[in-house]
Amino acid sequence: MGDSEVYAYYSKRVSDGYRDHSETDAEYAGVRLHHALSDTVSVTAGYASSEYRIQLAGPVTDAMFATDPEQATRARNYYSPRIYERKTGIEVRVVALGTGQALDLARRGDADVVFVHAKSAEEQFVRG
Repeated sequence: MGDSEVYAYYSKRVSDGYRDHSETDAEYAGVRLHHALSDTVSVTAGYASSEYRIQLAGPVTDAMFATDPEQATRARNYYSPRIYERKTGIEVRVVALGTGQALDLARRGDADVVFVHAKSAEEQFVRG
């Protein structure tokens, strides 16, 4: 009885973007007050505010991407491991399989990374 709680937050994010016309300036703040008047009655009040300006760059053309692939957030709307191979020298081989086949491949030690869609099968695999 008579317990009070205060929760407040503030966040500010500013970035000049990875390309022209991709700047961000965002600010978020809020406060929540809670007070128990008795064992069965309490009062809660809150206020939140946000102000932001996010400028999204237009799409990267094929010519822009060919000149500098790092100016895009992804590889032209499809996965292209060549970007990582050029950058790291590590060969990436993508194999599309069903969950069971992919986990069998990993179980045999023939895969370093496996992405699956069946969470329960993944969890069972991780548990051994």
